[in-house]
Amino acid sequence: MDTPNDQLNKMLLDATAMDAGFRGLVRAEPLELPIGHFSGFCERYELIKNFQINVLELCRRSLAREIDPIVARVLFNEILPTYGEAYHRTVLEKRQDTPVFFRTDESVPGKITEIQCPGSGWGECAILSDFYARNGFESLALPNPAKHFAEDVIGLFPDGDAKIHYLLDNCALPNTTTYFIHKTRKHNLRYVGFDRKLGPRDANLIRSHTFLGLIGDCNFNERLGKNLGGTLIFDFPPTMIFDQKMPLLLPFWSYTSTYFDDNVRALFPHTSLITPGGVTLSSGENIKLEQLAMKEPGDRNYYLKYAGYDIPLHLESRGIYCLQELSTSDCNRMLSMAAEDYTLGKYWILQESIRDRTEAIYFDNDGNIKEGRFDTKYSAYYGPSGLLGIDVMHGDGAVLRQTGSTVLGICIPRPQENPCQTVLS
Repeated sequence: MDTPNDQLNKMLLDATAMDAGFRGLVRAEPLELPIGHFSGFCERYELIKNFQINVLELCRRSLAREIDPIVARVLFNEILPTYGEAYHRTVLEKRQDTPVFFRTDESVPGKITEIQCPGSGWGECAILSDFYARNGFESLALPNPAKHFAEDVIGLFPDGDAKIHYLLDNCALPNTTTYFIHKTRKHNLRYVGFDRKLGPRDANLIRSHTFLGLIGDCNFNERLGKNLGGTLIFDFPPTMIFDQKMPLLLPFWSYTSTYFDDNVRALFPHTSLITPGGVTLSSGENIKLEQLAMKEPGDRNYYLKYAGYDIPLHLESRGIYCLQELSTSDCNRMLSMAAEDYTLGKYWILQESIRDRTEAIYFDNDGNIKEGRFDTKYSAYYGPSGLLGIDVMHGDGAVLRQTGSTVLGICIPRPQENPCQTVLS
């Protein structure tokens, strides 16, 4: 009998002709969330959009010197001059588009540690939903992210004729992303490179995982003109603003905090900027970096995160360190490096650590049932209609990355408690 991983590998191979296999283990059943937790994911969408709109407006105003130019300086500091402040000033004066589709990561329900546009994992959410539907859970309120993604995309165009070019160059998981593409094609979406008589210049919706992916495409200038003219949509807006962690600082930073209300600020763990002079803790205390390093590891309840646009540090959580897990000397070294980087225009943030360890029953690679207690991360997927699905990752360590040993699953509302009928129907 095929193990769960055998089934997932076959599903991927059948849909994509790619034999890379499924990366990770799978929960024995979907994770049922209490009504309050699940509805919170639904309700946070509007607050997240308000946050994104505020970030764009602050960037525009800073570039126009209507507010302190330091805001623009920290956001547009690590990019080719051609696409620096002058480029962003031109784009933001004409259009202020927020991301169309995006993913949030929450360490506990209600605290967003990352927002990625569009983010990886859409394929995992889709294939896990299909896997559970094939294995006796079809009567539950399983998400159908491919179907609802397609409906949202079609709704973006008055004639419903979406022609998508998905730039996969910086996609972390090409096989599951390709699975997602094929699943959405069954719901009347067409893609450049997958459907006949459709070339790059026909596309009216462009998907990319990075700003550099957009500007590195040979059709970018033509597409930017169409976008500014209103005839083409970038899923990932043609700016670097949402391709870095620096926006997470703005609700807490003295230069910008007054532009965000407490409801938006409550979305995120406390976040502050590392400077040579020190950093502000969640308690409001201003502390020297060497004093922070000298604290007992259990009292260093923070992540050090690279917040800028150096791609090797930015992607796949490579520039994230849990200070609780570092020795005093290593912590001091990392904080000193971040302070030195500040003087070079390369910025790091300190984000309060809020971690959740939960029980998970799962299948190992041989199909045996196992049980464990793990660090946990919840990823929610959003489009214009709101929440499209939630998945969960369990693993060991403060920084969770998808590997062969991480445990993945789908989140659903407890039976008879579905607060998002339109999303999960």
